[in-house]
Amino acid sequence: MEGDFRVDRWLVQPQLNAIVSPDNISAQLEPKVMEVLVYLADHGGEVVSKQTLLQALWGHTFVTENALTRCIAALRKVFQDDAAEPRIIQTITKKGYRLIAQVSKLKAPASRYEILRKLGQGAMGEVFLAKDTELHRKVALKFVPEDKGPDQTARKRLLREARAAAALDHPFICKIFDTGEINGRTFIAMEYLEGQTLKQKLAKDRMELNEALQVASEMAEALEAAHEKGIVHQDLNPANIMLTAQGHAKVMDFGLAKRLPRAGSSSSFENISSGVMIEGATPGTWFYMSPEQLRGKAIDIRSDIFSFGIILYEMLTGAHPFWRKTVVCTASAILGEDEAPLSRYLDHPPESLQQKIKMMLAKDPARRYQVVQDVRTDLLYLDASRQEEPSPARPQRKPQRSERLRWRSGPLWIALTVMVAVVASLITWYLKTTPTMPASQTSIKLEAGQWLASVRPDWRPRAAAMDISRDGRFIIYSAIGENLGPETQSQLYLRRIDQLEARPIPGTEGATSPFLSPDGRWVGFQDRKRLAKIPIEGGTPVFLSDATLVVGASWGADGTIVLKSKWKPVQHSG
Repeated sequence: MEGDFRVDRWLVQPQLNAIVSPDNISAQLEPKVMEVLVYLADHGGEVVSKQTLLQALWGHTFVTENALTRCIAALRKVFQDDAAEPRIIQTITKKGYRLIAQVSKLKAPASRYEILRKLGQGAMGEVFLAKDTELHRKVALKFVPEDKGPDQTARKRLLREARAAAALDHPFICKIFDTGEINGRTFIAMEYLEGQTLKQKLAKDRMELNEALQVASEMAEALEAAHEKGIVHQDLNPANIMLTAQGHAKVMDFGLAKRLPRAGSSSSFENISSGVMIEGATPGTWFYMSPEQLRGKAIDIRSDIFSFGIILYEMLTGAHPFWRKTVVCTASAILGEDEAPLSRYLDHPPESLQQKIKMMLAKDPARRYQVVQDVRTDLLYLDASRQEEPSPARPQRKPQRSERLRWRSGPLWIALTVMVAVVASLITWYLKTTPTMPASQTSIKLEAGQWLASVRPDWRPRAAAMDISRDGRFIIYSAIGENLGPETQSQLYLRRIDQLEARPIPGTEGATSPFLSPDGRWVGFQDRKRLAKIPIEGGTPVFLSDATLVVGASWGADGTIVLKSKWKPVQHSG
């Protein structure tokens, strides 16, 4: 069956390997699962034997019936179909399967889409505003450029963009709805976005710091979603970032995307569709390529981080950090020159922001940010800390000597002196009554190649890397490995004072920011997706809430946990 079709009220899009529910929720299928569905749809109402399906779809590849059973189970899960009382796929015992739901073809694209006007054109596509008469919504149709004619490379690139973006259901990534042909020209139907590209925005002026940090955070969130799916964008540049009328970022154009290899793959990286790239070509936009892209080396998610760093620099300053008069000179600058400091363009830029950009633009990928989540977290912290800072005030006049003398002799000075004395007394009492660790036991011995999360300069800590039990008997700390990479995870370790070595706490892979319960039996932590607690000896984590950007925590005797998050203290019940 060619083109999109409906199974009952479900929209099936074979080109995108997607099924859209009646509630407009899209589910992504493995290609082989979609092939099984299409074959059953082509033989709607007929009983198709397992042997026929295996021969038709797996050919000469040796697989067992389990492979087919898994495909049917995946389809039932998406369709919410019950094998005992089926509405979509019926199992005929000892015979095979039958599609019992009604199958209907959608209108041909030429009659389904009503083209309204042309929106724009670039080297890789021609975009029109259109109305989807089937689903009653506005869409943007992106066609292979007319001058490309039957160019199969351009066509495959466009379909690859559709498949990559369709696998990413994220609010800051432009949605892909459909693919097809109109008058012999291949197109993809995309979400219609009103606004302007980041390139158009920057052509007028640079962005204010607050706006740039917001847009950059949204871009980083979109890239994080792509990287978690194993997709490297590979062509990140301002022309591929849309700013909506509401001011939000939408990452577009995954036509040059690469997918990280699956387990067992022999190559370092693979194209989402093979046979698309021209032999010897370097994909991407020259002025935003990473050094490894320019050298034609294998790339990974850190290449996107370098391109992202160029864009962030340009948003803040209005200038490209490596811009030269020619492409060759710009490429040479990317490979061997440092970016100019932000202070050349901005008055008093935050020093931490300069350091973050320098880490994003490191020539050596090993010295760069390793995952975009750390970039996003650091940008959020920077934005939060700026909002907490008091507004700039005029310089205060230095008090004259007579004024300082009056201050020292006034009532406030007396009150301050009394307060300092009280605090000093309390500290002295605490030091006398609190058990102290033996001097020989106060150091933490890390395994070879480990670092505390707050020590490594390229691993940004979320909060303190350790916590000490209230009775002083043990320490919990978070450590990471020496060789950082996309799969690197932190781990919590328990180090008892009467023992010489620490041991990892099972169940805390990926955990950071440890904080202990008052009785020392539980340790709380956050990972990339949640806030949780776990017994100090390890076990199964207990979910507390969605992860907040924890920068401090206090666990009260009544079980209440007070967190200092990105914005304000938040209470959780322990």
